[in-house]
Amino acid sequence: MNKVAPESQVFVCAACGKRSKDRYGDQKIDRGWDVSCMLNAVLCYEEKSETGFWIVVGKAERDAEEKLEAEYDEHRKARRRVRK
Repeated sequence: MNKVAPESQVFVCAACGKRSKDRYGDQKIDRGWDVSCMLNAVLCYEEKSETGFWIVVGKAERDAEEKLEAEYDEHRKARRRVRK
């Protein structure tokens, strides 16, 4: 399943440094995103640190974001049911 990076985050290829908004490269930022990049993709914050390195999004942060997204989706579904 293709995953799109949340706002202010990007996938970065750990091997070559190319960037994409989604893991498969359909919304690539840098030219040349390929299968190797997809396999080596790491979710990072969009801005580099002061030292020039990408800052990797931690597992706890990813889990929290996924939980919030799921809760938001449930909220939207509930609102749609009420409107009908």
